[in-house]
Amino acid sequence: MKTTHRLYCKLTITTITTIATLTFSRVSLAGGPNNDFAEQGCVEILFHLSPSSVAASGLNDATFRMVYQRVRQRLNSREHNNAISELATARQALRITQYEIRRSGISEIRRAKLDFAEAALVEAEIRWQSVQDDINENVMDVVTELAGSETANLMARVSENQDRAIPAAYRVLDLNDTAWSLLEAALRNERRGVTCTNAELAALNAARSSTAVALAETRLAANLPALKAAWQAQANALLDENVE
Repeated sequence: MKTTHRLYCKLTITTITTIATLTFSRVSLAGGPNNDFAEQGCVEILFHLSPSSVAASGLNDATFRMVYQRVRQRLNSREHNNAISELATARQALRITQYEIRRSGISEIRRAKLDFAEAALVEAEIRWQSVQDDINENVMDVVTELAGSETANLMARVSENQDRAIPAAYRVLDLNDTAWSLLEAALRNERRGVTCTNAELAALNAARSSTAVALAETRLAANLPALKAAWQAQANALLDENVE
């Protein structure tokens, strides 16, 4: 796996539980996943990014639309839908078994069912992760093809920093853990009106004077409004499709 892709795919591991829970809530006992889950979650599953993060990466609305349409086809694949269905079914089977044990107590038969259900869930999660890794690989390949390797690499970095409590433009920074801790502490203290340490101030000043951050701010100003509109347009189109 390429370095860029490996960095990008780390987010999938941390979000798999949330996605699986959403999937479970949309699946019946006898049936497979509702297609609108795969569709409406497309942007989040593909990018795990907000419009501001995508804009900071240098992707404009026109390129975003092309990437979205190209990769959306993968979310309609049989492999992807089967992975969703298997994961949801495995989670449901485990919950039913756990409920039976809470209601009636443990027995040898229920213990065996519990062991089987837990093992089946682990296997389903592994298959789901494999499919998601492939999709994330495809996302970055498409971004590289349409927007260039620099944008793809930057998007990988931004995706790693997506959950940090920092301004969107700061997500393009490539810092070590110590530097991130100082910067986040400085921003937190500044919001609270608390005096920063010298190390925190140095980290904050370095971020604010960064050429990478300045470029991201320029891209945000230029592309964010149109990207937000494109984001909403995709969501509205999916809703319209599902209503029809």
